[in-house]
Amino acid sequence: MENQEAGQGGEQLPPAAEPDVQSAPAEEPQEESVVAEPAEAEREPGCVSEQEPEQVPVAAAEEVPEPKKEEEEKREEGKVEEKQPDAEPEKPQEAEAGARDSEEAENADKRESEEQRKEEARSEEPSDGGTASEPEKESKPEGEDQKEEKVAEPSESPAVAPGSMSFAFLEQEDTVAFIRSSQTLFVLRGLPGSGKSQLARAIGDTYKDLCTLISGDEHGIKPEKYAASAEGIKAVDGAVADCCSSGKAVVVVDDTNHTHGRLARLGELAEENQYVALYVEPRTEWSRNVEQLTKKTHRGLNKGQIQALVCSMVETSLPFYFGWFLCPTQQEKLRNMANEFLSAVGSLEAFKEHVGDFAGEAEKEVNLQQYFQDKGVLHCTTKFCDYGKANGAKEYAEKQVVRESYGSKADLVLTALFLTPRTLGAQVSLTEAQLQLWPEDAEKEAVQSADLPRGSRAHVTLGCAEGVDPVQTGLDLLEVVLQCQQGDKGEHVQDLELGPLTYYGKGVWMVKLSEPLNTPAIFSSFYGPKEEELSGKEPEKKKKHKCTVM
Repeated sequence: MENQEAGQGGEQLPPAAEPDVQSAPAEEPQEESVVAEPAEAEREPGCVSEQEPEQVPVAAAEEVPEPKKEEEEKREEGKVEEKQPDAEPEKPQEAEAGARDSEEAENADKRESEEQRKEEARSEEPSDGGTASEPEKESKPEGEDQKEEKVAEPSESPAVAPGSMSFAFLEQEDTVAFIRSSQTLFVLRGLPGSGKSQLARAIGDTYKDLCTLISGDEHGIKPEKYAASAEGIKAVDGAVADCCSSGKAVVVVDDTNHTHGRLARLGELAEENQYVALYVEPRTEWSRNVEQLTKKTHRGLNKGQIQALVCSMVETSLPFYFGWFLCPTQQEKLRNMANEFLSAVGSLEAFKEHVGDFAGEAEKEVNLQQYFQDKGVLHCTTKFCDYGKANGAKEYAEKQVVRESYGSKADLVLTALFLTPRTLGAQVSLTEAQLQLWPEDAEKEAVQSADLPRGSRAHVTLGCAEGVDPVQTGLDLLEVVLQCQQGDKGEHVQDLELGPLTYYGKGVWMVKLSEPLNTPAIFSSFYGPKEEELSGKEPEKKKKHKCTVM
């Protein structure tokens, strides 16, 4: 401080003596007088050099009175205090230097704090979708941009693609609750890179401990080399069978499942274990885009390999049919009701009088419980697609209401049970919402000569006579509906515990349920083996049974 002021002008030096005295330590009062005299001698000549202040105190010390010489000798004996007179003039400089250092450090801290505050403010600006400014980019550490790009990758994945997770079994509370209490097999299908694994994780997050995920990748299945993945496929089927046999509520198979054989086999496993199968494909915009899939897949497949898989996916896009599938508990309940119905009718004298409709001979007895054969998972068919061969199959599958309803819960109302020499079934009364999933021409294609109410054909097949296809059940029901429409109400036989029983002739019996049965179901689809179609037997069976007016 003293040297600084001296360097600025001699006329300001005298007032600076006070700071000089104050800068001395409080515990050394004797040294203050010693310091003051050299400072006074230092100011008289007006010197500004750093060496002269050191020489002046030495000269002055030789002329100081005797008491001061004694103090000097004491200092020499202490050795530690010997250098203090020489160093004393430098203390103001050291104090000034320390002050400057402290001030510079404080200023640096302030600048650093201010810079950090600005940096934090800039980092918050892009959070609303804005773009970070150029200075902000320069302030980021090297490699930070690359890290941000890696973090952003999931936003481009199928998991967050708009609409890709829009499924009833993920979004609708009543559907989720129903699946939790039921038994469902999710068969995920789709090309590599289309988002199957993201969808699998979303299902797992929704159903948590109730869900088991089985991955084709983990079992070594390679979609581009399905023939060489036999062991992996066998392992997956074994895992599915184990989970289903243990009664796991939700089982998810995450694989491409792009061949008909795989879909049919998994459907067969579901049916054997009384599970409802849901065949689900990710709803990403690039699910069939070869260019995008080639970039997104981690398998390293080329365009040719992806294109081959796309063709296979397209060929298997349409199921055998769409419909509402009953859960296992409801299936059991309905089957018990059907057995009660068969037992009651078979014991009636009125039935024995017409037993020839079933046996061909009046005197021959018929056990109705053994007469009808079970035809698998109970369901109400909405659209028969025949894997795309049926008229309007593709158009039906592409309807928005069909896509939105797939995998959703519906409450079917069963109003009657009926039996004929060919089939055993339950009549279904559809609501207005359910009729949106019902094809407009479902009744017309069966009975072209009549104008039947839409939904008249809705039914659940409970059993068929030997050699009869389930499709005949709906045709038999339409004969009853048409007969009633023409004014023939049939013959009332008697009231059963289930409701009033009516005989419509030619072996057709129907009981109107006094208490309609509400049964929850899932809107899904079905894939089965194609052996009968390839042999040519399936078309012949379709032509065998036609709806006729009685």
